[in-house]
Formats: sequence, structure tokens, C-alpha cells
Amino acid sequence: GFAPTIAPLLRGAQALRSADPKKISDADLQRLINGLGVQAADDKTVEEVNVMRNLRWLELGWSRITDMGVRRLEPRRDLRYLGLGGTRVGDEGVAALAGMTGLRELDLQGTAVSARALATLATLKDLVRIHLGNTSITHEDVDAAGLPPGVQVLVGPQPMEEGR
Repeated sequence: GFAPTIAPLLRGAQALRSADPKKISDADLQRLINGLGVQAADDKTVEEVNVMRNLRWLELGWSRITDMGVRRLEPRRDLRYLGLGGTRVGDEGVAALAGMTGLRELDLQGTAVSARALATLATLKDLVRIHLGNTSITHEDVDAAGLPPGVQVLVGPQPMEEGR
């Protein structure tokens, strides 16, 4: 069975399955996710996010997501922001993001990613900002990675965002 904290996500996902996806706003989807407390998300339950169409912004930071959970997310071209900061996601999880071709911003701060993950990130041509603070990735790694021109990469210690 699922943990009690995941039950609202499952109910919300079931409701979304029967709804007209064109009538569900991004704000409604994010309120559903925020109302659950993403810290409850883990590898076994993250795939329920796959039923959410029109999802543009997904914050899973500081949850129990690992590489396995990221691999369970369906590739989405509509997702613009993905927050995985503070999780146990590493290079394998980032490799699974190759199908997320619409990503514009990716938060990987405080994760186990290394310079190897930059090869996948270089294939995501729509990226404009990558948060890599508090990882092993250096400015030199970023310079050598061949990331798309103009992408803003935040490397090194970063201040914690308020509320985290």
C-alpha cells in the first residue's frame, strides 16, 4: 500500500485521468502537488505524476526521489521546470532526463551529480538555467561541457532559498 501522505496524490491523479486535460490549469496541478508536501514523494509513487498532462512546473526537491524515481518519469516535452535539488539523484537520473526536451530550468543543487551529467544536459537545447550549487561540478567542468550558448549555470555553494 501507499503511505497515507500519498493518498491525496492518488485521488488527484484519478480525478485528472477523467478530466479534460485542456481544462486543467498548470496552477491547479501545482497546487495539488504542493498540497501534498513533496517530501512524501519517493521512487514508488513519483510515477503518478505521469498522469498529469499540461504540467509545466514540477518541484520534487528535498524529497526521497533517487535515480530510479527519475527514470520512472515519462519523457515530457511540455515540462519547463524540474526541481530535484536536495535529492539523491545522480548521473543516472540526469541521463533519464534526455527526453525532457522542453526543460528550460533544472534544479540539481545539492545532488550527487558529477561532471558526467553535463553530457546529457548539453543535449537539452531549451535549457536557460541549471542550478548545480553544492555538487562536485566545477566551473571548469561547465566550461568544457559544450552547453548551449547563453545557458546560465549556477555552480559552487549557493545560498538556500527562503522557506527551505
